[in-house]
Amino acid sequence: MGTKIYLSTAKSRIPGAISSAPTAAELAFFNRAETRAWWDAKPTFGQHVNDRGYWTDRKNAFDLVPFGSLRPEYLETGGPDSQPVVQGRNSGATADALLTPSGNAVIVTGDLCIWAVAKAGSNSAAPLFSLAGNNGGGVTVHLRPIDLVLARTEADNLVYQTRVTQALEDSVFHLVQFNYKHGSPGEMSIWADGALLSGGDPASGKYAYTHGFPSARIAWFGEYDVNDGMSVNPARNLPIAMCGVATTHAPDNNAWQAALKAMVLERYPSLVIA
Repeated sequence: MGTKIYLSTAKSRIPGAISSAPTAAELAFFNRAETRAWWDAKPTFGQHVNDRGYWTDRKNAFDLVPFGSLRPEYLETGGPDSQPVVQGRNSGATADALLTPSGNAVIVTGDLCIWAVAKAGSNSAAPLFSLAGNNGGGVTVHLRPIDLVLARTEADNLVYQTRVTQALEDSVFHLVQFNYKHGSPGEMSIWADGALLSGGDPASGKYAYTHGFPSARIAWFGEYDVNDGMSVNPARNLPIAMCGVATTHAPDNNAWQAALKAMVLERYPSLVIA
């Protein structure tokens, strides 16, 4: 895993591909030390899901690879402001997930922010992402087509307990953030469009939880456990316009959050982010 460096040229950092030079907002976000991984559905990167079988990471070579023979698909439109997305297939089969390979430690022990510009899938258990468990201890965030977003923790053999359940409009794209503040106990919360989701269960929106994420892997569009494999819940028709991992608790890091917000709003001006 080697850190990528932007150059002030119109050439993409992907061999054989040409794209526009990064904007100032993209550079500012890219250059933040907390920005650990950044998957973007713009053609230079997202198109690789279809033509090469993986989703290119813009930052640190944490490229996402398919689980088994199935994978989500790149679509030229379907995102906010008619931008591209990578979307779960309408198969209803085993999750068409993308995940970081074994040994590629994108998830570190410490504060974390997992974020995505995404919209709910069409099935009731559609997973946005999972912090891959290791026979216990994983976390999955679901975007459900019933105005709900929820976080579940995993016990042995893919048995889950719902920890956070909050309301979130399912018909539009949101900047969704799962924030984890490491500690004893730690704290997990879900934010949308720059605001803490609260009023559901728990009412404060904050759940006390301590975890070191031992597998250090992430799966998008699926619930993955290193020992038990992928769950049967597919992210059917769930679109992601971009997503990423940061080594920070975003509510405590105004500078990183501002860089994320500026980059996202530049690309998707129709979004409303606090």
